[in-house]
Amino acid sequence: MQEITNLITFAFNYRNSFIRVTIYLIEFKNNKPTKFINMKLTFLKGWLLLIAVSLSMPLITSCGEKNDNPTQEPTPTPTPTPDDKDVSFDVPDKDGYNIKGVVYCGTKAVKDVVVSDGDVVTKTDEDGRYYINSTKRHGSVFVSFPSGYTVKKDGLWPQFYGKTSTDKNTVDQINFELLPYDKKDYVVIGIADIHIANVRQTLRQFTDNYLPDINKTIRDYKAAGKDVYILTMGDQSHDLYWYDKGGVDIDGTKSYFNKLEADAFFSTMGNHDNDPYYADDYLAETRFRATYGPTHYSFNIAGTHYITLDDIVYTNAGGAQGTLGDREYETRITTEQMNWLKNDLKNVSKSTPIVICMHSPLWRTALLQGGTTPTLRTSLKNNADVIAALSGYRVTFLTGHAHVNTSNRSGSIVEYNIGSGAGRLWESGQDFLGKNHICGDGSGGGYFVMEFNGTGFSAYYKCIGYDKDYQFRTYDLNNCHITAEKYCPKSTDNLIINSLGDSMDDYKNKRSDNIVRINVFGFNERWKIKVTENGKTLATTRKDAYDPLWIISVPCKLLDNRQSVTSGKLPSLTSHIFDVKASSATSTLEIEVTDEWGKTYKETMTRPKQLTCDMK
Repeated sequence: MQEITNLITFAFNYRNSFIRVTIYLIEFKNNKPTKFINMKLTFLKGWLLLIAVSLSMPLITSCGEKNDNPTQEPTPTPTPTPDDKDVSFDVPDKDGYNIKGVVYCGTKAVKDVVVSDGDVVTKTDEDGRYYINSTKRHGSVFVSFPSGYTVKKDGLWPQFYGKTSTDKNTVDQINFELLPYDKKDYVVIGIADIHIANVRQTLRQFTDNYLPDINKTIRDYKAAGKDVYILTMGDQSHDLYWYDKGGVDIDGTKSYFNKLEADAFFSTMGNHDNDPYYADDYLAETRFRATYGPTHYSFNIAGTHYITLDDIVYTNAGGAQGTLGDREYETRITTEQMNWLKNDLKNVSKSTPIVICMHSPLWRTALLQGGTTPTLRTSLKNNADVIAALSGYRVTFLTGHAHVNTSNRSGSIVEYNIGSGAGRLWESGQDFLGKNHICGDGSGGGYFVMEFNGTGFSAYYKCIGYDKDYQFRTYDLNNCHITAEKYCPKSTDNLIINSLGDSMDDYKNKRSDNIVRINVFGFNERWKIKVTENGKTLATTRKDAYDPLWIISVPCKLLDNRQSVTSGKLPSLTSHIFDVKASSATSTLEIEVTDEWGKTYKETMTRPKQLTCDMK
């Protein structure tokens, strides 16, 4: 068996093996010494075996690997070119450089691959070698693996980076092995703000509700032959509870994410992923880097360039060992990281689509504010600098932090600020509250699914506990009168109104105007809504509004349990709300919502429809 393995490796490493067989036959005819005869006969037997094996084992790669498990990375068979050089791991030192290494695939060096320490960006030479003069302040070096390749994994975790020493006088050699990868169709699942912590029944909700849902989605795609990558938008943890007895710190979150059945997990830094014992952004990131790796990096899949950025500068006044600081922060990209971004982009063609993951969004939730179209409102402090650096590129931002769904677009840049996997910090799903799972804007807690076909994609937001076609929720405002008697009998109407302020304006009085409200979770200007009543199309009006399901699921339940309603428990104002006026209180409406990729979602709304915590 070893002889066959060796022959297979030999055959795939040398494209002209058949020519070699012919040469051996000629030598055999002309020479015929006994030893030579035995050697050539052995080779010829092996060659015949190779032909038989290759017919039955098509998944053997140029790197000599076989894919026995279809859930692992595929192993295509790219043919080495005559120019490929055999890899040598003997990388000589070079004056002035303290990090070096080689990038290779199988026995071949790979040239023109981008490698970075988070500050310096360089490329491998024709021998696959790279050199960096590093400050070593990030403690790692990573390979921006190119399209056509991937990297090995340690379970769920891709091995695209290596840790370095902190001594600038020490020369570190970090080599990177690439694996061939030729799939064009794959799936990216964006998850945001999971906030693993031992509070608010988080661990139960994550284990019993979130994991079964997302893992079913992953399994369905993998059964269809697609690889699935998890990209986070930060806040894997919650810094407030790191040091609680029995709490879950950033290190501990990894064991929970290990239960995901995806092919790989790429992490992003969030404000709650900082160590609250440090009043210094760099030091507060130390444990995150030790657990998840670099805070900013890039890689490529099937012609798309992915970039992860850290847009949180953690100030945390008062933080010290044993003492939590105020956990405050600024939302901006540091000058050093901006320089790295510009250098990374120098290696990316303007025709290459880019996906950028970061925690805090470029823009705040877009609101109408009395107008007919949403107004962009800057969130990131150096928003303009980031946009300027991306001029000429087609960019999709995936962001989190806000725990709502909103989509913003400016020129060739689109941002999907996706709803939190935790809803609003796992609150509504608690046993004594709504026992549902929603964000403050009424979107279901969930995740963002991108289905790639080459460099193009379509996407949808997946609500936990619902089919993927569940993209909106309807309300019959005739039946959305929120009273203490109906929703929190231990409270009073005045207390509800006083506690919730203007978010109760549409719900504090009994209505009979036959208005139906539609909350379309992922709506942006490229979506369409059509509502018909008895075959007649009704006019829809977009507006800034509050979702009533959040009100009855959290604030009303808190008041019913003699608890106050703090600002963090109020609903979120959103502009993905539409009102339509029906002709009667009992008519049935046909509602069609078409997303920007042409997918249509439908509901036949039978009225009257009641407002309840378990409504769809």
